[in-house]
Amino acid sequence: MPLHFKPYYREEKCRELGVAVESKVDIAKGFIKEFHAPSNIKRLYVLTDSWYTSTIN
Repeated sequence: MPLHFKPYYREEKCRELGVAVESKVDIAKGFIKEFHAPSNIKRLYVLTDSWYTSTIN
């Protein structure tokens, strides 16, 4: 179940859109910092896939 996603744009596209450039690693770090785990869990697994929202092969 996807909980959160954010599109990754290359530097050229960021300039075109007027948004800050973020690497895939920076985006992932932001997700981790923003996540609040429920207090009643013993283990937490994180699965990421950076390509499922991509329109380019």
